[in-house]
Amino acid sequence: MEWMSCCVSTKTKTAGGKQPAAFGSLFRGTENRNVIIALGRVCSNPEEEGDVRTFAYTSLLNVASVPLQDQPNPVGLTLGPAELAQVAELVR
Repeated sequence: MEWMSCCVSTKTKTAGGKQPAAFGSLFRGTENRNVIIALGRVCSNPEEEGDVRTFAYTSLLNVASVPLQDQPNPVGLTLGPAELAQVAELVR
């Protein structure tokens, strides 16, 4: 699972939110625990860029089968206490 956290992190020095968004698309609706945990780590990491954390959040919602109409638009979204609480609940 460590490789997955590395892949969705900006530490790999590739473009912004593309990695998390790709994981959300690839694993949409699978409820894959490893992917959810990896994306949750990115969401909760204050060292990550804001857009990466935001796209990791919406990707996590995709993987966790949250309907699209119940998801926020990631553009301009900043993760606050409510979003981070939802991340903690989904990762649990």
